[in-house]
Amino acid sequence: MSAPVLLVSNFLPAKGTTRLMEDFKNALERRGRKVFFTSTVTAKPARLLDMIHSIWKWKREYRLAVVSLFSGQAFVWAEASCAALGLAQKKFIVHLHGGNLPAFAARHPKRVSRLLRKASCVVAPSAYLQRALETHAGPRGIRVIPNGFAASEYAFKPRARFQPELCWVRAFHRIYNPVLAVRVLAGLSKRYPQARLRMLGPDKKDGSLEETREAAKTLGVEGRVEILQAVDHAEIPGWLSKSDIFLNTASIDNMPLSVIEAMACGLCVVSTDAGGMRFLVEDGAEGLLAPVGDAERMQDAVVRALENPGLAAKLTGNARKKIESFDWSRVMDSWEKLLSENSEDA
Repeated sequence: MSAPVLLVSNFLPAKGTTRLMEDFKNALERRGRKVFFTSTVTAKPARLLDMIHSIWKWKREYRLAVVSLFSGQAFVWAEASCAALGLAQKKFIVHLHGGNLPAFAARHPKRVSRLLRKASCVVAPSAYLQRALETHAGPRGIRVIPNGFAASEYAFKPRARFQPELCWVRAFHRIYNPVLAVRVLAGLSKRYPQARLRMLGPDKKDGSLEETREAAKTLGVEGRVEILQAVDHAEIPGWLSKSDIFLNTASIDNMPLSVIEAMACGLCVVSTDAGGMRFLVEDGAEGLLAPVGDAERMQDAVVRALENPGLAAKLTGNARKKIESFDWSRVMDSWEKLLSENSEDA
């Protein structure tokens, strides 16, 4: 029987990586593995205490832990959790997340190296994080296992011709640069007066939402921008199916779920070449990339897709094939092998 495992991450009901970890837990349980997980506590200081408490409370129940590693304050949670696991004499795997982690490692190289080298294994969801952090991991290196994705739950919509119906799905935060999407729309509107932009995502309260609305007003496209904040994740595929072009305007990125979902649904992805995006979307093969912050180059890429339906169809077909390799059925084979290897003598 598979050895029980403890997952240490943020398990609050939310989006993005939080949902990914919940799906990961469920996938492990479907494989017959007993899973303990922490934490569901909302308050940040209390969440850390709950993680440490859980590590000790269940120490006789699990044999191996998987700890999510992010930058910023969340790094401290992982650091403390791994220290507690060490004191409990438990082996742990560090699971890397977030496009900002390489920059964090550059500022705090000793802390990151110390943590990664204590792990029995380090896993990255992309070759981008693997290459960026491999010197910190030591001779054992970093193993790449893509983030799991339920590809079969997303219907691919073939398009005979692509229309200037744009979609942007992300949180309204400066690192995702939502104003850039409005600037792209404004440039396109001179050539395609019917162009529209739907923007879906929560407000992170850093002023980006207000800046986006003001930019739409200033650039004269206010009536062509639809902003939807309270959208349940289950509704995302439906909204994506209404559009043909997906804009990803982030300044920092790794393997965003929103882009993967767009690829699954058949939208042509036009993205900034930020962080690990080129490892997810090969330029000219699965989508089109433009320099970070460059509205004109992004606009040109959208025009290229709209004016060349054969190219757009090729890009979207290749993109769908790629994300099918991320399906949980394939990803879990790699995880089960890794967990079994590291559970031996744990």
